Amino acid sequence: MKVSKFVVLVALFLVIVLVGCAPAAAPPTATPAADTPAPAAPAAVPAADTAIPTATTAALIQAGDTNRWEVILETKVEYPAMVAGFLNDTFGITAGTQGKVYYTTDGGKTWSQAKNSSPCRLGLDVVDENVAWNGGEGGRVLGSTDGGRNWPVVSLLGGVIPFISFLDAETGWAASSKQLWMTTDGSQTWAKITLPEGVKDFAAIALRTARDGYLLDKTGALFIRVQLFSFTVITKLVKNLSNKAVGWQCCW
Repeated sequence: MKVSKFVVLVALFLVIVLVGCAPAAAPPTATPAADTPAPAAPAAVPAADTAIPTATTAALIQAGDTNRWEVILETKVEYPAMVAGFLNDTFGITAGTQGKVYYTTDGGKTWSQAKNSSPCRLGLDVVDENVAWNGGEGGRVLGSTDGGRNWPVVSLLGGVIPFISFLDAETGWAASSKQLWMTTDGSQTWAKITLPEGVKDFAAIALRTARDGYLLDKTGALFIRVQLFSFTVITKLVKNLSNKAVGWQCCW
C-alpha cells in the first residue's frame, strides 16, 4: 500500500544543469489505442550498485499537524536530476536528464545508479519499498519492482510522458501535456480518459483512489474526477502556471 505519511515535494533546489536530453529514439510502434496490450517488458538487467558521493540540494518536506511545513531531510546529488521521490526518510529515487536514475537507502548519504536505457526521465512516483514508476521521452513508461534498481520498459504510449501517478503495482495514470491514460493491469494495457472541456496543457496529475483523481492545468484550473465519471472543475488556483513552474520543459 502506498505510504502517504511523507509528502514528496520535489524541492530540488536544483542547480539543474540545463543539459538537454539525448535525442530519444523513435518509438517502434504508434501510440496504442485504448485497451491495446503494450509490448512485453524486456528482462531486467542487474543494476550498477556503485555508490557515489553527494552537490545539488534536494529536500524532503513533511506537513505537520498545524499546516506548517518542516524540512526533515536534506541531501545532495552530483548529477542532473529533474524529479525526486521519497517513500520515507531513508528510501528515495531521483531521475532526470540523459536517463540517469539513482536510488538511496540511507537518506541520501550515498546514491547508487540504477539500470535504465531510456532517455530523459521526467515523471516519477515511488509507491512502496519495491514498486516505483517513471515516464519521459520516447513515450516510455518504466516500472521497477526491486526498489528502483532496474527499470525495464513496460509500455510505449508515444510522445513525451512527464506526468505519472500510481496507487500500486497495477493501477495508475500517465499523461503527456494534453492526453491522459489509465491502467488497471500494471501498464500492460491503457485506456484514454475523456478530458474536461476547456482544459489546457497539463501541469500535474494525482490519482487519489482507484476511482478518482485530480488534474491541474497551466491556467491554474484544478479538476477532480469522481467515481469514474467526467472531470469537474473545483477551483482556480492561480492565474497562470508557466512551463518553468512545472519544471520539466528543458529536456526538449
